[in-house]
Amino acid sequence: MVAREDIVEAALRLAATRGFGSLSVRRVAAEAGVGATTLRRVFPVQGELRLVVAAELARRHHPADLSIADDTRDPAHRLFACLAQLLPAAGRTVAVEAWFELRRMAEGAEPVPGARAAVAGERKARAERLRRWLTVLAGQGHVAPGEIEGQVFAALALVDGVHLNALLHPGDLGEPGDWGGPSDPSGPSGPDGLDGADEAGRAGETEEATGAGETAGAGGAGLDAARDTVRWFAEQVVREARTTPP
Repeated sequence: MVAREDIVEAALRLAATRGFGSLSVRRVAAEAGVGATTLRRVFPVQGELRLVVAAELARRHHPADLSIADDTRDPAHRLFACLAQLLPAAGRTVAVEAWFELRRMAEGAEPVPGARAAVAGERKARAERLRRWLTVLAGQGHVAPGEIEGQVFAALALVDGVHLNALLHPGDLGEPGDWGGPSDPSGPSGPDGLDGADEAGRAGETEEATGAGETAGAGGAGLDAARDTVRWFAEQVVREARTTPP
């Protein structure tokens, strides 16, 4: 008997290599090695499977604390390195599509049951991580404690905006050639960017450690602009603490 987890893992593989557009009943069933009837028995509503896949991709993304607590390093660089993990990788990656799918299923014309809770859970997890980073810096005197909640809201809005731009204008963040093409216009044909956030974080740490003005890794002008905006945000957060009266 096929397990629900086997179907989910098959759908995750398809999403990672061919995008959410590939998650048809036929393709997922073939990837899982089951018949379409069996898949429909496990997931009677196709939207449920897409929701599970999108929520699982969001759950698997765990931004690290990196060197946020190392007070021997510049606080703005430390904050930027952490925030950079939340940015999408170059192109229209599966992480970007998962971000969009959750919101489409939550707020679309026909909302999928459980989607709004999934979006709220994902947003809460990101907010808690942001709050944790800012609280560490506040304890060291680099962030104004009374401004933390506003900064969390601003950071979430900034990251969501970058994801939306990556969805609508994938070429801005790098070469989109890995996704789609003459051989398969319905979805991506190259590898996904599941490690994109980790790469962004490592790029931030590289900059933090070296003090260089450029981050490592490939990306288009839009991705560079997104990183520059996040860097500016981190600098403003720290600068406000330095200018706020005690």
